[in-house]
Amino acid sequence: RVLVYNGDTDPAINSFQAQNWTSSLGFNLTSPWRPWTIDGCRRMGGYVTRYGDQRLDYLTIRGSGHMVPQMKPAAAYEFMRTWVAGEEYKPYVKDCKKPPVIQRKEALFTVPAAAGGRGVVRPSVRTFQSSQ
Repeated sequence: RVLVYNGDTDPAINSFQAQNWTSSLGFNLTSPWRPWTIDGCRRMGGYVTRYGDQRLDYLTIRGSGHMVPQMKPAAAYEFMRTWVAGEEYKPYVKDCKKPPVIQRKEALFTVPAAAGGRGVVRPSVRTFQSSQ
């Protein structure tokens, strides 16, 4: 799988050029250009297009320049988490008034003790509500 992402206000790499490049690769369009959200309600993350039976995603981050994780950390975390997990990007819901409560199982990962970690971190279930 491949993810190509771009801040939509990036002056160095124009999002329209990146979109034209991904569409010219010859993959079949499987999910047309649509908004994605951070909270599954109305907190816009940007727009996403999917090609080639979910093998290539082109995603923009609304209001971000070149340094997406620095400029839009919540959006960066959500799109990367979603892509790594193989989930669908949360849609924009016009009539939504309050984001849904989400229960998410955290991934198991290891932080070496030499790097200041505690070794293996066990999965946990967290319930939280995204803020608007």
